[in-house]
Amino acid sequence: MSDDQIGFDIEFDEKTQAWLDWVAPERMESQIRKLLAETVPGIADYSDAWWKPPVLTHVLEAAAEVFGDAAGFASAENRDRADQLVRFLGECCIRQHPGMTWTNNHKPLTPLYSDFGPAVHYAETGIGTTISFLTNQLFRKNLGPRMVEYCIRKAGTPA
Repeated sequence: MSDDQIGFDIEFDEKTQAWLDWVAPERMESQIRKLLAETVPGIADYSDAWWKPPVLTHVLEAAAEVFGDAAGFASAENRDRADQLVRFLGECCIRQHPGMTWTNNHKPLTPLYSDFGPAVHYAETGIGTTISFLTNQLFRKNLGPRMVEYCIRKAGTPA
């Protein structure tokens, strides 16, 4: 191996770069902090165990009220808040399931993201869940926050 090969630059296509920018840890943390402090204030601080019940369930209940329904979640005026919720849901899975990580399932979560589809999975098995599945559960009648909490708890478990 020559010295020229050691410091090579990798250029990513626009979609890959959009995903890498989105999944950056500092951006992930700042959006979750914003969800907890501004979008659903008064339930939990970032230092609390917001990724597990009962706090998780209370945050999900408040988020369901903020958005109202799937149309509210998808509305242009809620884009930033919806992004906060997407990140929150994925990070809840990751924190409840050590070894789980973010992945791009390449099916865009429209209208939020046109270039990628946030999901979480175990790298070893590929088993996980998409965030679009979790948000759909949140806004379905007779399911809602408690079903999402259950789905997060079971994420990555073989069916």
